[in-house]
Amino acid sequence: MTRTPDVHQPPQPEVYRKITHAERVAIIYKHMVHRIPMRKIARRSGVSYNSIRNIMDTYRNTGRTNKKNYKTILLQNFKESPKLAKTALHLIQK
Repeated sequence: MTRTPDVHQPPQPEVYRKITHAERVAIIYKHMVHRIPMRKIARRSGVSYNSIRNIMDTYRNTGRTNKKNYKTILLQNFKESPKLAKTALHLIQK
């Protein structure tokens, strides 16, 4: 018995593609609110399962939807005011 090809195959994940912030939020929303499994999201969206797993891990561990290192950004933005940078870092760590 031969298997007929699926007409509605989802796009295959690309080798590397930057995932936009809107896509990250959509992935988190689908998984957390609608309880869609990560593998199904990966198949439907064309994003690799590992990328989706990393997005969800980042969200669970930090509560943030992007992967920027805010400590580094704060230190770069507040070079002229070390006291202000230290206060901002203290607030982030709470």
